[in-house]
Amino acid sequence: MPNSSARAVQWLMLPLLLFVWWASFQYFDEMMWYDEYWSYTYAFGNMPTTSISSPADVITRVIEAGAWERHPPGYYLLLNASGVLFGTSEQGLRFLSLFAGILTLAWVYQIGKLITRSRVGGLGGALTIGMTTFFINYTHDIRMYTVVLLCMSVTLATYWQLTTSKKVMFGARVIFFMGIFWGMFSLYAVALSYAFLGVYHVLFASKKRRWLQLLLLMLIAVAGMVGWIGYYLLTQDDAGRGLPGNSAPPLSL
Repeated sequence: MPNSSARAVQWLMLPLLLFVWWASFQYFDEMMWYDEYWSYTYAFGNMPTTSISSPADVITRVIEAGAWERHPPGYYLLLNASGVLFGTSEQGLRFLSLFAGILTLAWVYQIGKLITRSRVGGLGGALTIGMTTFFINYTHDIRMYTVVLLCMSVTLATYWQLTTSKKVMFGARVIFFMGIFWGMFSLYAVALSYAFLGVYHVLFASKKRRWLQLLLLMLIAVAGMVGWIGYYLLTQDDAGRGLPGNSAPPLSL
């Protein structure tokens, strides 16, 4: 593809990003619904305060919720940090999901470009994701779903680059590791998707280029999650012991 045409394809990403921003922003003044209320509670507590909770407070609240809370604290830690930048109003808290959604489109573009070796392929991938109703809906939800999509797209893009390219972007290994770990640290179910990637890597991927490095990074990320789950279980009392999502909601919560 000529350079002028390639640049034109890249510029077509701008209207898509602006459209997603505009479509999401239309719903920023909505009141929080049930699940969003729990996101707020775990990130900031259930009583309005003039100060932002510490990361340790966020983790403590997730642990104290016991098996009633079905998600690890990764997203709530990010939401807590975003409260410092954008405030803790409904509108301010929605910026994290929107920001993660915009970055997801950029990384999906990279995935498509790397796999098809064409900017048109990258644009097609970004359009396929960005124009869907579910994606646009999640970009204004105070929930972890666009953050998880970002982690997954980051993981796939850096994995493909690390396994196929001689030269890789700066920090690609760190980005790959954080994509795996923080994805699972925000949503347990993502581990299933990463398990498929791990099986592919062990059985089918080329063993020549950075194979062992990537395997070690995957294992370290999994070890980190095992450590979190072990710590979570050890901190539960006898009544609340169990994996997340396996008990009735505590009346005190």
